[in-house]
Amino acid sequence: MKKIFLTALMAFITAISGAQDKSLLETLVKNGTLTEDQARRLIKDSVVVTPSSVNTKILTIGGGVQAWYSWGKNSVKSPNNLNGAADTNGFELRYVKVGLSAEIIGGWLIDVIADFGSEGVKRNYLDKVVISKQFDWEFLPGRFDVGMKKVNMGYEQNMDDFDLLTIERSVATWFFTRPNAYSDDVMKNFGSRAIGLFWSGDIVQVKGLSYGVSVVGGNSYEGSSAYKANYEGNNDLSFYANLAYHEEGFLGDKPMYWDAGLNFGYANGGFVKNGDDKNKVWGVNPYFTIRYNDFTLIAEYFIQGVEDGKYASNKDAFPQGINFILSYKFDMDEIGKIEPIFRASWLSTDSMGFNPVTMGGFSTPGDVYNLYNKAQTFYLGVNWYVIPAVKVSFGYEWGEYRGAVGNTENQTPLASRAMSNAFRASLQVLF
Repeated sequence: MKKIFLTALMAFITAISGAQDKSLLETLVKNGTLTEDQARRLIKDSVVVTPSSVNTKILTIGGGVQAWYSWGKNSVKSPNNLNGAADTNGFELRYVKVGLSAEIIGGWLIDVIADFGSEGVKRNYLDKVVISKQFDWEFLPGRFDVGMKKVNMGYEQNMDDFDLLTIERSVATWFFTRPNAYSDDVMKNFGSRAIGLFWSGDIVQVKGLSYGVSVVGGNSYEGSSAYKANYEGNNDLSFYANLAYHEEGFLGDKPMYWDAGLNFGYANGGFVKNGDDKNKVWGVNPYFTIRYNDFTLIAEYFIQGVEDGKYASNKDAFPQGINFILSYKFDMDEIGKIEPIFRASWLSTDSMGFNPVTMGGFSTPGDVYNLYNKAQTFYLGVNWYVIPAVKVSFGYEWGEYRGAVGNTENQTPLASRAMSNAFRASLQVLF
């Protein structure tokens, strides 16, 4: 037993010796835990990792991998001249993230996360790149970020990819928080990752109340609109603001946490129509979450105003959407924790239309050129937390899409209807 313990201890010391003072080994030799020969071998075999700047206080490395299997079958119910398309059956490495964060003296921070998975390839393999300064002012504490990160629009969208309760985000989240391309000359570009200036702070007079504001380039850093310099596309700035309240306590002897918030955004050139027309987009996103013991509820609502947004006219569109998520985590002792999940998502585009084939990694219906006006989807799944760093997930989602937008040949808005069935499984490991 002592040999096993010493072996484990030596392995641990080997891992940290490059970042710790040699006095630790000297102490272990003095108290008889290690012999002098063992200490010399540890020093000889150890790898020393040294930050390039002497001003670096802490350097942290982390990341994770999420591998997916997806199966989807779709059908167009009407009009019957369209055949089902975009069926799926295969594997992908959705997220392959490696991150570095550094704390510099004086309250400076650097956070760089690369994503080599199928999501990251659309963003030049970048996930987050920010330079930050922490301010501890008495009446205005906060953090100032410069770089690329997600703006505050969409609660589910702003959850970390590895912390999502469902395997994939909802159809409403995709429509309201990601760039949506209708054709080569029609694009709604609002929300998600962007490059710019970000401020987040606490209101010290009210415990639990926080806020944020950001000024970013007109292009979201996603997909075909991913640019390291925003002026390569939409030259208009976009503005976002948010207000959030957090409360925690106990109900009986069980811990309870709840959050409520409101996100707002305005993009002067957020909707491009007919190639070079730049139209205004604004969006409002209230949300509420509650966590009581092992129970979680998340509810959020979206509404946008899109200038000249209706597909077949020059009128403004006001699309709306809802996400509703329920989960409960059961502690199964030795085998880990099991968490059933339910999500409902609803979307109405107000005749703006959307093409589900271009939205997310979920299985989608219909001809790739078919635009739908409304969607409703329901997700049932389960997460198995083998250990906190290892999660196995299974989920099934049913979707219905109604109302053709554009009135193409042999189509009427009321007659168009399609359905999708999608099953996914994922394995996630963090380090």
